[in-house]
Amino acid sequence: MIKIFVTDMDHTFLDEESNLPLETQNIIDRLEQEERMFIVASGRTLTNLENKFKDYDHSLTFIADNGGILKHKGEILHIEILDEDVVVDTINQFKKAKDSVTVVIKADMAYIEDDRADYKDYIDEFYTNLTVVDNLLDYTKNVVKITGLSFTSSQDNFNNYINGKLDESVYPIEAGSRWIDVMNKGVNKAKALEVIMNKYDISSDHVVSFGDYFNDLELIQNVKYGYVVENGVEGLKKHAYEVIGKNTDNAVINKILEHLDK
Repeated sequence: MIKIFVTDMDHTFLDEESNLPLETQNIIDRLEQEERMFIVASGRTLTNLENKFKDYDHSLTFIADNGGILKHKGEILHIEILDEDVVVDTINQFKKAKDSVTVVIKADMAYIEDDRADYKDYIDEFYTNLTVVDNLLDYTKNVVKITGLSFTSSQDNFNNYINGKLDESVYPIEAGSRWIDVMNKGVNKAKALEVIMNKYDISSDHVVSFGDYFNDLELIQNVKYGYVVENGVEGLKKHAYEVIGKNTDNAVINKILEHLDK
């Protein structure tokens, strides 16, 4: 029997307006009644995910910041902190990127320097607790993740300024067509998921996962039923147990129901 259903959020579980499916509460209720687990695994911050699910009754499990933080039933079970010197070097490297906003993320707050009007609405969707500061280099302690956001140059920035240009202790990843995330090496959604699997002695044969982008790779590879939505990137689909429908067609909800009804 499937014990865990774990899903990415943007372009996987959410629609293109970042809305939760209407059936979300019913699915969560049913999973709890059947003693199964629903886990949210996202590049979004913990405070943002908690805000997204603030109207839901149950204490959920959140894998935030691509595995940088794991919060289970109200308790943080795992957190990854970047070395302070590495944070300084990474911020300085991101400053070279083109048309990019750098975000420094801690467990309870995110920080930016450039409060660009053309990025504001987009940034506000992803960062519930956000502070505009004069200098990001004053906020280098207890950092979980550093992110670069660019509407126009994200892939070029990754290739030219980030990938292969940072300390060997960190792991840069393209977390979406507009996002670059930098975390400690070895940090990913699947590693955080393993903490839960080990806690409850659940094997990968009893886990279903859903994703759409390269930051979901380990999540798709490391469980038996790793599904990729049709609108996901082609490079991820070859690792999928099955390619399912689009996020806009409630593909994740439909596949969860299919498993529950077997």
